[in-house]
Amino acid sequence: MERRAALFGFVALITCAGLSPAHAGAGEASQLVEEVLERSGANRQLAEIQAQIEAQGRERAAQLDPKAQAAVTQIMARAFRPEFLYAITKESFVADFDPQQATALLTWLQSPLSRRIVEFEVRAAAPQAREEMTAYFEGARNVPPAATRVALVQALDDATEGTPALLDLLAAMIRGLAAALDPLVSPDKRLKEGEFAELLRASEPALRTTSLATALFVYRNLSDDELYAYVQVCRSDAGKWYFRTLRKGLVRAVGEASRLAGEEIGRAGLAGGGAGEVR
Repeated sequence: MERRAALFGFVALITCAGLSPAHAGAGEASQLVEEVLERSGANRQLAEIQAQIEAQGRERAAQLDPKAQAAVTQIMARAFRPEFLYAITKESFVADFDPQQATALLTWLQSPLSRRIVEFEVRAAAPQAREEMTAYFEGARNVPPAATRVALVQALDDATEGTPALLDLLAAMIRGLAAALDPLVSPDKRLKEGEFAELLRASEPALRTTSLATALFVYRNLSDDELYAYVQVCRSDAGKWYFRTLRKGLVRAVGEASRLAGEEIGRAGLAGGGAGEVR
């Protein structure tokens, strides 16, 4: 009981921390943003975004000749390198910097519970976690999670706007890949705007289900009280600022990387009827 009271007292401290005045110059803002991105684990998860985009790029370029495929793979790897995605994401945080919310968020990120949560999230994003995740899902079919647990991960998804954020990122990825790779394919093989909108609408239920299932796996070692405390932090002004700004930054980063990839494909002579074009 004492541990539970201390946990909820800490959450109350976080949700009120943003009420006190705070100021930061440009240099300090940049430093605080770097600390937020480091302690939240966001910087370490950017490599997974790069891997997902590269995989989609390879799939889309599968019909090209081997030389063109290799060139596209190299271009995509350069354009979507994690340090570039990080730089653009950081720019968005600095542009929308709120010293009060950053200070409150850092108070939370330095807590033992937050450090555990970040470690769980980073581990789950690593490729080697996929086998363990698959085994967890198989077990959940036989022993479904408790209704209270499902309600908590639903509340977390709502608080972080996790599914809408995934949709925004998916849209940025698809548009970005189309912008970069459409010059390599014949017009009849390109994704039309109506098809794009329909793809997003059809993807939303599956993304919601995947987001909830993944959260059940990622936070499986948290108690209900700990997960509830995390939900409350995500609902706070500091949590809303973080997830809103991260979403905006990642979408911008993917879009900018896609633009650069398209430009490099053009300079490489792969587009516009080049040897690698798919007919």
